[in-house]
Amino acid sequence: MMPHDYKDFLDYTGKQKHPRTFIAKPEDECQGRGIFLTRNPDDIKKDSSMIVQKYMHKPHLIDGFKYDLRVYAVVFGINPLRIYIYKDGLARFATI
Repeated sequence: MMPHDYKDFLDYTGKQKHPRTFIAKPEDECQGRGIFLTRNPDDIKKDSSMIVQKYMHKPHLIDGFKYDLRVYAVVFGINPLRIYIYKDGLARFATI
């Protein structure tokens, strides 16, 4: 989570023998806007508010298409742990 984990990100990328591909997702965008892939850590600005993750080159596919499943939950307490899960989830399947 940038910018909070920027130093950890640089430490991680500096230890890699082969450049990894990262996917960067801006915090204040939606529906895929502003998302980009990079192998260059310098493309991630120190003061940017975004999530940066390792990009999966070979994700699990259904009939050759990407998908995602979401379960919505809310944590009401830590001690004791109380988590409520919404009965309806969300499934998205790519068609092209």
